[in-house]
Amino acid sequence: MDIVIQIFEQMFSLLIFLFLFTMVSKKKLTSKDLFLALSIDLTIYFSIALLMFYFNVQFLSYFLLPIVMVLLSFILLRRLNTTMIVFYGLFPVVLWNIFYRIILYFIIPKMGITIDSSSALLFSISDLIAAGISILFLKWLEFDFSQLQSENLYKNHQRIIQFTNLIMFSYFVLIQLLVYIQNEYGISTHSYRELLVIIQLITFMGIANKLDKRLKESLQEKLVLQQELQLHNMESYSKHIEDLYKEVRSFRHDYANILTTLKLGIENDDLKLIKEIYQSVLKDSNKHFRDRKYDVARLINVKDSALKSLLAAKFARSTENHVSLSLEVPEEVETKGIKLIDFITIVSILCDNAIDAAVNTTRPEVKVAYLSVEEKQIFIVENTISEEFIDINHIYEYGESSKGEGRGIGLYNIAKIIDQYPNISIKTESYNYKFFQTLEIKI
Repeated sequence: MDIVIQIFEQMFSLLIFLFLFTMVSKKKLTSKDLFLALSIDLTIYFSIALLMFYFNVQFLSYFLLPIVMVLLSFILLRRLNTTMIVFYGLFPVVLWNIFYRIILYFIIPKMGITIDSSSALLFSISDLIAAGISILFLKWLEFDFSQLQSENLYKNHQRIIQFTNLIMFSYFVLIQLLVYIQNEYGISTHSYRELLVIIQLITFMGIANKLDKRLKESLQEKLVLQQELQLHNMESYSKHIEDLYKEVRSFRHDYANILTTLKLGIENDDLKLIKEIYQSVLKDSNKHFRDRKYDVARLINVKDSALKSLLAAKFARSTENHVSLSLEVPEEVETKGIKLIDFITIVSILCDNAIDAAVNTTRPEVKVAYLSVEEKQIFIVENTISEEFIDINHIYEYGESSKGEGRGIGLYNIAKIIDQYPNISIKTESYNYKFFQTLEIKI
C-alpha cells in the first residue's frame, strides 16, 4: 500500500512540475507528451529505487526531480539548443525548491510547529503551497521566458542564461547534499541551508530582473525594426501600385486613340485598316494584363496591412530576381488562430526560401496562396527547385539547409513558433522538381 501511495505522490508532483514547465517554456503538452513524461518519471523512479536497494546509494533519490525534468526538457524541446533545454528543465525545480524551503525553514517554525521526519502531511502541504507560490510568482513576474527561444534574443542573453544554469545546478546540488549529510550522518546543516536559500533567492530575483530588463530592450529594438521594415514594405507596395496605375493609364490613353482610329475605319468601311489595327494591337493586347505583376492587385483581399505590405515586398523581391511569382487570395481573409507577428515571421521565411530556391532553376517560379476553408486558414507556398526532390527528414533541425552549412535557421525558427500553437501544423513535400509548404491554421 505504501508503494502505491508513493507512486501516486510521485505522479502528482510530476504533474505540478510539468505545469510550471509549461508556464516557463510555453510548450503546449499533448496527452502523448503527458503519457511519455509519466512513463519516464516512473522508469527513473523505479531504476533509482532498485539501485538504492541493491547498492545502497541513497543519495541518488535526492536528485530524482532535476534528472527527470531535464531529461523531459531534452525530449519535449529537442529542437532548442542544450543551454535553453537545461534552463527550462531546471528553472521550475529550483524555483519551487526555494519557496518550499522558505516555508520549511522560516515560516513554519515561526508558527511554533516542529518539523521532524514523521511530518509527512506537513511536507505534502508545503509542496502544494510552494507550487502555488511559484505559479503566482511567475504570473506576477510577467516574464515571457519563451521569447528566449528566438535565436537572436538567445545570443544576446546567452551568457546570462549559462550563468543562471550554473547557479541553479550548484544550488540544487549543494542544498540536496546538505540535506543528505544531515539525514544520513546526523550532522546539522540547517543554518547552512538557510543561508544558501536566502542567497539563492536574492540571486534568482536579480537574474530574473536582469533578464526581464534585457529582454524588454531587445523586444523593443525588434519592434522598432519591424515597424521600419513594415514602413519600407508599405512604401514598396505603394510604389508598385503607382507604377501599375501609370501603365494602366497609359494603356487606356493608347486604347482611346486606337478606338478613334477604328471608328474612322468603320465609318469609311475600311476593312483593311480595321484588320491592321486588330493584327498589330488588339490581337495580343489581352496578354499584357496577364502578366504576373498584376497579381499584386489580389492583395486587396488581405485585410492585415502588415501582411499585405510584406507579401507586396516579397512580390517585388521576386521581380528583381527574375522569379515569376503568382498570388492567389480568392476572397477576403484576416489572420486568425495565431499572433500576427508570428504569422508574418513564418510567411517571410517561407517566401524568402522559395525565392532563393527558385532563382537558380531553369524555370524560376513561386506560387503563393492564402485561403479560408471552413474552419481553417491555409497558406501555401510552392516553388521550383534544381533537384528532382529535397530530403525533408531533417530540414527543421537547427543548421540544416540545402543552401549550405550553418544557414538552416529559418525553418528551425518556424518549427519553434508552431510548437507554441497546438492548432497549427505544417506539411512539407518535394517531388518532380518542386517544393511545397502548406501551413494549416485551425480557427
